Amino acid sequence: MLGTLADIVGILSFILTIILLVRSERLRNEIVSQKIDYRNQQTKIVDRLTELRSCLQNNEPLSVKTISGIRLELYQCDISFQHILSSRDKKIVKQTINLLNEEFSEKLRKQLLSKLDYLCARFSKTEV
Repeated sequence: MLGTLADIVGILSFILTIILLVRSERLRNEIVSQKIDYRNQQTKIVDRLTELRSCLQNNEPLSVKTISGIRLELYQCDISFQHILSSRDKKIVKQTINLLNEEFSEKLRKQLLSKLDYLCARFSKTEV
């Protein structure tokens, strides 16, 4: 009885090992792909975030188009680089997106500038 149970557990653990091996290889390939995409798009992302940040610095009233542009860029970064961004980076992206949903004020402008400054610096960093 125990021998049969041990055989079943051994077979299940072997199958689980194979499944985990396949999944980890798929995840590794996805990370490599995201790193390549990051290197190719890095300057575009930094330029776009800097351009949007300059709208905030010039004390211009933010249009719906500008807010949508910032939000779109952040969503794209969050989705495209989900495996290579740290948890802190993901948290700041989500905080920035949440700030964009609030009513616009001078305090909000300063918070957005702070978050965008960090994100511009983060996306200027080269990945290994």
